[in-house]
Amino acid sequence: PGYVVPSQQRMQNEMKVQQQQQQSMLKQDLNNQTRSQQQHLQNQLQTNQQRAAQGGNLNPPQQVLPNNNGGMLRQTNP
Repeated sequence: PGYVVPSQQRMQNEMKVQQQQQQSMLKQDLNNQTRSQQQHLQNQLQTNQQRAAQGGNLNPPQQVLPNNNGGMLRQTNP
């Protein structure tokens, strides 16, 4: 190959390293996000299983109540 300008070579190497670091950080973020979502879904599943085992209603009925300013609020019965 032809002559490579040292400063250009250095800059290309730095950019390559920077790219690899960013890629690594993105992968880590994605893993953390996935783990967090998995934990959340696991918790929801356990809660629903407990409710079902206790004969509870998985989707409690909702009652519409008037509020003070004339609008309507939804309230979930315990």
